[in-house]
This record gives sequence, structure tokens and C-alpha cells, in this order.
Amino acid sequence: MTARDRNRWALALAGWLIGPVCWAIATQAGQILPYADCRAQWPWSLPVPLAGAALSAASAWLAWRSLASRRGGTRRGDAAFALVASLGAMLGLLLALAMLLQAIGPMVLTGCER
Repeated sequence: MTARDRNRWALALAGWLIGPVCWAIATQAGQILPYADCRAQWPWSLPVPLAGAALSAASAWLAWRSLASRRGGTRRGDAAFALVASLGAMLGLLLALAMLLQAIGPMVLTGCER
């Protein structure tokens, strides 16, 4: 495996790694930040899932681009690479959608409701 192939595999795995980490951070922040929102009167709960959704969508784009750059030749392992890159792109988009849905709550609620 050449250095170029290793870089392509790293990009293909971006959707598998960046999206879930951003989703975990956004989920935990959604449990903690409403209390800080109520005290500070500043909606910190909204930018966190939006930033996570943007990063997750960017990781999906990286995975998709790694697949598009690989279509030129047919070598051994191309099917596995195409599967990993495609699933990484879909996972990144799915988690971006989940974080966008998480961002709806802070748009509607202030965090001071009890």
C-alpha cells in the first residue's frame, strides 16, 4: 500500500470517525448546555449541533471525494474501498441530519423551562 492509498483510506474513513464523534459531543452538550443557557441568557445549545452537523457533512464530502478519485483504475481491494467510502459518506450525512434535528430544540426552547 502506497502513501497515496493510505491517504485515500484515511479520507474514506472520515465519515466513520468524524461524524460519530461530533454526534456524541453534540448529544452530551445537549444534556449539559441548557442549564448554562438559562443562567447566561446566551443560546450555547444551538451552535454546538450546527457546528457538528457542518463537520459531519464535511466528513461525508471527504469520503465521497475519496471514492470519486478512486474510480480511475480497477485494482485488488477496490470493492472494499468503495464500500467503506460509500458507507462513510452515508453515515456522515445521516449523522448531520440527526444533529440538525437536535438543533431544533434550542430554537424552540430557552432552557429555562421546568
